[in-house]
Amino acid sequence: MIYHFLWYFREIFTHRLGFYAYQNVVFRSVAAILTSLVIALVIGPKIIRWLMRKKIGDRPEFHHATLNELTKEKANTPTMGGLIIILATVTTTLLWAKLNNPFIQKAIVLVIWFAALGAADDWLKLTAGARQRSRNGLRPWEKLIFQIGGAVLIASFLYADFVNIDDAKLFWLPFYKHGLPLANWMFILIAIFYLSATSNAVNLADGMDGLAAGCVGMVSLVLALLCYVSSETMARATPVTWASYLLLPAIPQAGELSIFFSAILGAVLGFLWFNCHPAQTFMGDVGSLPLGAAMGYGAIVT
Repeated sequence: MIYHFLWYFREIFTHRLGFYAYQNVVFRSVAAILTSLVIALVIGPKIIRWLMRKKIGDRPEFHHATLNELTKEKANTPTMGGLIIILATVTTTLLWAKLNNPFIQKAIVLVIWFAALGAADDWLKLTAGARQRSRNGLRPWEKLIFQIGGAVLIASFLYADFVNIDDAKLFWLPFYKHGLPLANWMFILIAIFYLSATSNAVNLADGMDGLAAGCVGMVSLVLALLCYVSSETMARATPVTWASYLLLPAIPQAGELSIFFSAILGAVLGFLWFNCHPAQTFMGDVGSLPLGAAMGYGAIVT
């Protein structure tokens, strides 16, 4: 929204005041990191207090008696802390990204879809005792259906965006500069697998203080850089792109996703303040599922 506000009044900000920085992806990416970091640090204590009042607490569970014994003091630690990350990420993306960019639109829909799924699973799981129900969260097959459903939706629209982008329809292997062509149905199947698999991968990693958040932060930084070099030029006055120079797939407009992944990075750094040992809150499915899906989305686009 800030970008669109400045662009709408570009006659004042750009032509009269000479302020061009907001048009630069790097400037907005740095602004996104700082904005989401501040938002996470500000809303974090409020959300944690709300979770404590609602008695939405949990503890890590492992298939190992020794680990469960070591973490027994973490019982009733507020979970669903992933709300901090999601709220900070979505708000920051809305503020700094171009909202008419198709990749940004799908990223926001993806995060909200998987966050809603994770929130439903967490809520059912953590309030089962209060509701005197035996149902302990969503059943695995129910969760998988909604994950695949969201993945099918995003993969279908993503393929439509990739119709006229040659590099996007290729499968790229590490250390091999030529992409392998994919059939239409194969692209969609791989995209569905990526989104579902990475979503569950981060969910499984969310067991130790700071583990999932730390991993997501590092991956977000790499994806932000990859999105940038996949579409941006090497200098303002030259048409030469970083992708052509580095022999990477060229995906026009994907650079805007740098703002999205920078927002995730800032939000995760803010969340780590509350999640590092000893954790004041756990991420929960509401955070791990959408963050994992976002990592898969970035991998597909780049």
